[in-house]
Amino acid sequence: SRYLWLAVAGIRNGKTEDFTDQKMQTIFSSFLIPGLKFPLRSTRSVVQEAVGGQNNTTVTVTYAISSHVDIVLPDNIVEGTKPVTFTYQGEDNVGEGVRQALVLVKQAEGRRGVAILTTANVDSTAWYNKISAGVVAAGRPPPIIYTQSSASVSSAVVAAWLAKREAGQEDRDLLTDWSMSRGWEDRTVVVVGMPGGGGIENLGMRAVSRLIKV
Repeated sequence: SRYLWLAVAGIRNGKTEDFTDQKMQTIFSSFLIPGLKFPLRSTRSVVQEAVGGQNNTTVTVTYAISSHVDIVLPDNIVEGTKPVTFTYQGEDNVGEGVRQALVLVKQAEGRRGVAILTTANVDSTAWYNKISAGVVAAGRPPPIIYTQSSASVSSAVVAAWLAKREAGQEDRDLLTDWSMSRGWEDRTVVVVGMPGGGGIENLGMRAVSRLIKV
């Protein structure tokens, strides 16, 4: 037998009533819909930071996409490292927040490249440049930029980056956006929120063990 899994991450302009079990079963009448409420990849600290006080509520994931948060934290989930937040005032100062975040990354992870996720959109080349400047100011190489913008590298470059990092041979960071990072996870994630770019909670859930927010 062959099985097909579907994961509904969000609904465009979705309302709370759109996420009920009854509504989902009506839409996907041929599917079994299990109650998957235990987080499978992230620590308790990461989940609590990302969810905050929004459990059992419908939230905006990115722009017009909504999702319903309904999570149960089991007693045996790993506590994990407490997330850290660095703040900045105004878009022009985001580089300083990023610099502080990457200094912490170097202290915790050494030179190993990490993922930097942002809520920016396709027309945000200037924003990516400001983040990149913060990475360089932390004494790290310029990051690989894999986004919806014209400045993006190809997926083949990212595949090579992943392979080299796994082998301990990659010290560059990967800067990517909310769209390109869908369904992805990493041990350490730096999340950079862009003013007016939507919430960063969903990006925070990409972190398996260490979450740093800017």
